[in-house]
Amino acid sequence: MDVVCRGPHTGELAPLAEQAGAKVHLLTMGWNHRAFGRQLKALIRQQQYQVLHVHAGSFVGYPCQVGKQAGIAVASSFHNTHFPFEVRGIRSLLAGARAAYTKRSFRTACNASDAVTACSRAVMDAITKLADVKPDNRFSVIPYGSGKTPGGNPAIRAEVRTELGISSDTPLAIHTGVMRDQKNHVGLLRIADRIRRAIPDFQLILAGDGALRLAIESQIRDLKLEETVKLLGMRTDVERLLDAADLMIFPSLWEGLPVAVLEAQMKGLAVVGSDIGPLVEATAPLQRELLFPVEQESQMADAAVALLRDQARRRALAQSLTQYAVDHFSIAANVRRHLELYRSIVG
Repeated sequence: MDVVCRGPHTGELAPLAEQAGAKVHLLTMGWNHRAFGRQLKALIRQQQYQVLHVHAGSFVGYPCQVGKQAGIAVASSFHNTHFPFEVRGIRSLLAGARAAYTKRSFRTACNASDAVTACSRAVMDAITKLADVKPDNRFSVIPYGSGKTPGGNPAIRAEVRTELGISSDTPLAIHTGVMRDQKNHVGLLRIADRIRRAIPDFQLILAGDGALRLAIESQIRDLKLEETVKLLGMRTDVERLLDAADLMIFPSLWEGLPVAVLEAQMKGLAVVGSDIGPLVEATAPLQRELLFPVEQESQMADAAVALLRDQARRRALAQSLTQYAVDHFSIAANVRRHLELYRSIVG
């Protein structure tokens, strides 16, 4: 499996793809799609690929057309329930064009693909509604898989807490995710403020970065959370950070299927968060009582406080959460489903 990035650059994951044996190609896809199409078609024929699997968000339709024209099997996959067109500036003027392009692109992908997958049922429903298509036997849900080691590691917990200057008995919550509107850091920090009032030594670590970093830093200052919240930036050791935490707080406004939540459960961490469909799909039934409407920040804070004060309950949840994640969201199951999909559409 090789990777084509549609620009403007290959991104931070390209070295990992290359380490895994993939060739990473940069074919910039701008407003003029035809140049991209010619390059992609030439690459497909030169390398003699058998499958084109497209994960291109709002731009998914055109690559699917190119793959069909090149004569190979095409799969398209979708990963979110909201689909903003990827442009910069004067967004209000482009809103209509953005929506029209996305709808047409999705319909094209659904019609041109030999297989259409979504990471959750909520995503599949959103796609087919937007594209105005009726699912058939080409459509399926393939959940993500977590590659984290099941269960917590007490030695790593102690090591990370020492590195961060956090004592072993300090109540510690974690959030991992890119800093953009979807993840609702604004609500997250208000929740952290409520928890801090009930548990003065409470700590929250944020792993991730993004366009809203400065706004988040400003809100931390406004709420006087400088001693409570630690911004860790981009991290490659999220598994270690999860080992150090007592729970995850995840009040997203929308998701496709939140990998962060799958990873937290794999490590035995309960998740307090919003009750949006994909988050409900991602969580074990026994912990869904910790999910609330996104506007109910006080209930999320109260649930987090109760859980942070109840170590016995957290331990009781841990084993069940880990087992649920292993059973439903493993890398092995994800790989098996994709191999079955590719075999079914090739030829």
